[in-house]
Amino acid sequence: MLCRGGNMNAKPALAASVAGPSVLVLLLVLVIFISEGPLGFRPFLNLEALAIVVLGTAALMGSAYPLRELFAPRSAAAAAYAARCSVAMGLLGTVFGMILVLSSVVDIVEVPRRIALALTSLLFGLFLSEAVFSPMAARRRRLER
Repeated sequence: MLCRGGNMNAKPALAASVAGPSVLVLLLVLVIFISEGPLGFRPFLNLEALAIVVLGTAALMGSAYPLRELFAPRSAAAAAYAARCSVAMGLLGTVFGMILVLSSVVDIVEVPRRIALALTSLLFGLFLSEAVFSPMAARRRRLER
């Protein structure tokens, strides 16, 4: 049972915040592996998109909150802000990727890579928001009551 005060909340809150996203990631990995095999993960390994979303979210969080709040939010407001930042960075990566696609129509070889950048950055932003930070914010809101 969770207590309302003190450090007794820290470990159960962290475990509950990590359990849901971990199950989601495990299910997604299992579905991709069963349907596509090991090579099915290749389209999702886009380091440019991951860097845009993760580093951008960290930069935005660092401008509004102490950076430690990104890794262990102590308030629901910080986790909700991180969720909004990760979606915004995913959308920014999508816009960035689409601008690159439109600027490289002449070089058709680059188009698929840049479309992948656009879509995977949106995917990473949504995943980070909805599977990591939004559950943390909901959990923190429940603990703050």
